[in-house]
Amino acid sequence: MKDNLLLKIGETSENGQVTIVDEDRLCYIVRSEGKGAVGLRTISKALLKEYIPYVETHPDATREEARDALRGKSEIDKFEYGYGPTIISLAKMVIEKRKGVILPFDASVKGSATTNSSLIHFIAALKTKPFLLLAGISGTGKSRIVRQLAYATGGENPEAVQRPFNFEMIQVRPNWHDSSDLLGYVTRVSGKAEYVMTDFVRFLAKAWYFEDVPFFLCLDEMNLAPVEQYFAEYLSVLETRKLRDGKIVSDPLIPALDGLDGKKNGFRVSDPMLDDMFGHEWIKDGDVVDIDKQKEDKLRLQFRKEGIALPPNLFVVGTVNMDETTFSFSRKVLDRAMTIEMNVVNLRSGLTKESLLPEQIDKTLVLPNAVEAADVYDGGNQTCELTLQYLESINNCLEGTPFKIAYRTRNEFLVYVVHRVGMTEGDKCKALISALDEMTFMKILSRIEGDKKKLTDKDGNPLLEKLEETVSKALSIAKENYKSEGDKMVEMPSSQSIAKLGMMKQKLEKNYYCTFWD
Repeated sequence: MKDNLLLKIGETSENGQVTIVDEDRLCYIVRSEGKGAVGLRTISKALLKEYIPYVETHPDATREEARDALRGKSEIDKFEYGYGPTIISLAKMVIEKRKGVILPFDASVKGSATTNSSLIHFIAALKTKPFLLLAGISGTGKSRIVRQLAYATGGENPEAVQRPFNFEMIQVRPNWHDSSDLLGYVTRVSGKAEYVMTDFVRFLAKAWYFEDVPFFLCLDEMNLAPVEQYFAEYLSVLETRKLRDGKIVSDPLIPALDGLDGKKNGFRVSDPMLDDMFGHEWIKDGDVVDIDKQKEDKLRLQFRKEGIALPPNLFVVGTVNMDETTFSFSRKVLDRAMTIEMNVVNLRSGLTKESLLPEQIDKTLVLPNAVEAADVYDGGNQTCELTLQYLESINNCLEGTPFKIAYRTRNEFLVYVVHRVGMTEGDKCKALISALDEMTFMKILSRIEGDKKKLTDKDGNPLLEKLEETVSKALSIAKENYKSEGDKMVEMPSSQSIAKLGMMKQKLEKNYYCTFWD
């Protein structure tokens, strides 16, 4: 169904009363023991869309209370009284789906983002892991696309607002060798303990305040300094993320601020820290945001007692240029990041103002709602099972090499593939093949490097050739075994992994050494 209602033909409401049978007329078969409640109901999209905001803010409202509150609306007057339980039940279904609570991962999630295949790749990667590397030659728009994502999800007009309120860019400097430039530090130069604040910490606090909006931090030229040194704390805390009670939580990135306070004379380092975090005016849509003091006080107390954890809506995107002036990435970093290569240049794109404006994306499509495989795995689900079979074939190929994948990669594969297939509006089989191919590129090939001796399998055969054969065969098997809606056969999409493996083989043959990075 369109209009981002997220409902699908054949679905049943939580209470079992409503089954959707026609997406064009919004017809529903209602099954209930209540008098006069059984039968076919036809409800307009406009009416359902009017009910959703009310039910969202009044979840316990009765049908009479809802009708009275919405009386006078254009569609409400056409509403028959007996439809009350049906329309409220449908509204609750939509709300729960938007929260990601009962969203069937293998269903088709509709929304503006699904109309642009180039955005699905980015969104699915961010939804899988909130740490993304954009690699490529200079001038391909790596940092620009991060800003565009902020515009697209924050709801601001780029023609009126120079910088999105949910975007921050930090330039990485070559002299960064610890986390103090990002996380700040305590200094006693003035004779008393003071905390040197940073834009990164301020952005963390801001993201916590606007928790329902995606926030994008762009670390520009991320590998000008050794990432493992200045970003160590973030990389460690990133792995502590868990889905608990429908919310993603993590260990603190900055420990409880009360622990920084002095023991004598009641001196508190945390007071000026918190005043700095919340003492600045936040501008949204060109206007100063009216601060909810109760919400601010709650966050102040949270930071004092529990520390500052990773906001569940924070996405860190690093731009990467691989040349003689930059550092390479260790496997520790690559294992914890998603990687998208941006080396394709079309000199005829982006020549009109309209083409430069970002399309609006429903923020609920970007905000993560899963961390581990267990959050999305459904035994017997063909998307999950074919993904696991694919990974098993890849691991058999990598047996005896340092590139064999483990649980972290398995988790990210499942989360990415399930989201990627779910967000695709077209054929699910083609989406599955593309998702497996994209993840192979991001999470397997990006870790491979070495000379001819290192790049051999357990039997001494050339690893890249064996991997190319395995990937090609496994993708074909997935295509043959995946049943899309209508059982339509689809052409095998071109494989970026196979193309990349071809380039890596050429580099190995020419230079006797190869890496993923161009």
